[in-house]
Formats: sequence, structure tokens, C-alpha cells
Amino acid sequence: SEFCDSSQLIQPPQKKPTDTAMNTKLTLLGSAAFLGAAASLNAQSAVTAAVGYHTESLVTGFNVIAVNVGNAVAAAGDFDADSATDNDVDFTTLLTADTPYTVQNISTGASAPVTAWDANTLTTTLEVAAGDRYEVRQDQTIADLFGAGNEAGLQEGSDSEADVLWLPDGSGGYTRIYRNNQTIEDPFNPLTPGWRSVGGGNVDVADTVVPFTFGMFVQVRGPALDLVFVGHVRGDDPDDDNGHGSSVAIIDVVTGFNVVSRIVPVGITAAEGGAASILTPGSDATGDVLWNPDGGGGYVRIYNNNVTIEDPFNPLTPGLRTIGGGNVAADDEVLASGFLVQRRAADGAIGVEIPPRLDL
Repeated sequence: SEFCDSSQLIQPPQKKPTDTAMNTKLTLLGSAAFLGAAASLNAQSAVTAAVGYHTESLVTGFNVIAVNVGNAVAAAGDFDADSATDNDVDFTTLLTADTPYTVQNISTGASAPVTAWDANTLTTTLEVAAGDRYEVRQDQTIADLFGAGNEAGLQEGSDSEADVLWLPDGSGGYTRIYRNNQTIEDPFNPLTPGWRSVGGGNVDVADTVVPFTFGMFVQVRGPALDLVFVGHVRGDDPDDDNGHGSSVAIIDVVTGFNVVSRIVPVGITAAEGGAASILTPGSDATGDVLWNPDGGGGYVRIYNNNVTIEDPFNPLTPGLRTIGGGNVAADDEVLASGFLVQRRAADGAIGVEIPPRLDL
């Protein structure tokens, strides 16, 4: 199947593109190599997930995006023990050495990196129980998503001139990655062209993993451009009775701002994505807030109101509301590919829901 999401995702304040701004649509080859390939599954299951693409339009300034497609399933089945063991597979055959993978517990929605494996057991911090369903997928990296040679067309230059990818580090900070085109022949501080991180010297970061649960900021200093992400739909599983695999993706969040992924490559509403459970209830000043890019340089800010105001002119009742929107329900607000969750509660986890029977 094929699908397309072309929403502009922008962090204010922004400089809007002019009619002469260049928009270059580039097909990214990293994920495309997996299109049409059947997933490598064990004898319990053998299916091919839906594949397609979604487009992200970037303008000069900060853009919030997420990659909502991924690599094919490399292994899947049911765990036989709490130690992430599946006696019906041979992971040494299905998985490639020196390759990053993530395993998702389809029964709970949680996921974690795979750090090692033998024939029947994965080494991971993921909590599992006997009977839990799972999927293992190869992680996507900077080189996969934007090209080993920057085929995506991001502006290159020094760390003060190039476009910058701001990747959440999981602790409230960011790793800033850019495509360097400078050569500095210094025996103590050399610099050569390639993917580098701000403050990271000449270390090649092309293999930096981009977790599927997080979004990113793209700081565009050059011309506006389109990015096209190609790959498999996460959670699509024809063997499941609702047409999908996991019905939720569990994402760890910290107090403050978190850039998270919508997970699926089609527009779902705030209600369908589980905003009522994602956002700790409160007023617009005390509860968590979902900052959804509006495609025009700002955000629609959604909160889970638990305050009742019995005012005939300005009433307020509990439910999803937008800041400044009064008592109008925000359930039908369509989520962008990536959005911000302003966590006012303590560090914890949220669950982005994957609605059943998505129209792909």
C-alpha cells in the first residue's frame, strides 16, 4: 500500500519560505532497500508488512518531524521464558552481527535495544514474560535516513553553517548532528568531511541510531526542502485480529519537553493517539501539554483538562482542550508525524496508541 503525509512541521518563531524557495523532493534510499522484501519471521508467522512513504516539508528555521516508517521485521514470535528466549527460532541466522536492533514486546508495547544474542535468546533490558509476542527490527541510522553521502540534500558546512539534526538523548538534552564539508589539517584537532556532531570533533556519527519512538528537530539553515521517508509500517501484522501488531508504543519521557513520534505514517487524531492517557490531567497551567505543529509556524497546544468552571458565558468541562480554545473539544486535532510532550509530572512513560484498522 502507499500513503503520503505532507504536513509542514515547524517550531516558532520561523521565517516562512518565499515563492522562490527551492523545494527538493528526495527519495531516501536507506529504508527503500527493504521495500517488497518479506519479513524474516519464524515458523510461527510469515507475513509481509505494508510499505510506503511519508513526506516532511522543511522550511528555514526549526522543524519538528519524526520518521513513521521503519525496517522490515527481522524476527518475530512468542517468548518461551522471561529471559527473552524463543526456542522456535535461530537468532544467529536471522540477525546480522555488528548490526543495531531493537526488540518490541508486542504484548505490552515497550521496546529496548538488543545488545547481543545467541541461537535462542536475546540480550536486552526489555521486560518480557512467557507468551509475550515480540518483533525485532534493525534500527535506522543517520546514514540510513539521510544518506551516507547526504543524499537527502541537507545544507553542508561547518557546525555554524550546516543544517543540524537535534536528536533527543533520552535525558532531556540533544545530540546535534550536521554534515561537515570542512577539512582542517591539524595533527591535534583534524576535521574531515562527513557526518559529525557539534562538539564531537572528527568522530564519524553516521551510524548513530535514531530510535523509532522519538522525533527530532531539524534546524534548516539552507533552502527549504522536502524529505521522503520510505519503509515498512510498524505494527502492521495481518495475523492479528485487528490488523496490526502492537496497539501501543511505550515511550519514556522526562520532566520538561520531549520530542516523540506519532509511530504510524498516517494522520491520527489526538483522541485516537491516546492523548487523554498521554497527558497528566490538570489545568492549562498545571497539566501536561501536547505541542502539535500546526503547519504554519506555530503549535496547537492540547491539555487534558480536569477543571470544571460553571460559567454560563465561559464554561469549562473536563476533557481534551486547546490552550486559548475555551471549552471546544480537541479530540479531532490531527497529530503531526512528530510532536512535543511538555511533561509537568515526574519522569515516566507514555503510550502512543496505534488505532485498529488504519486506512493505509
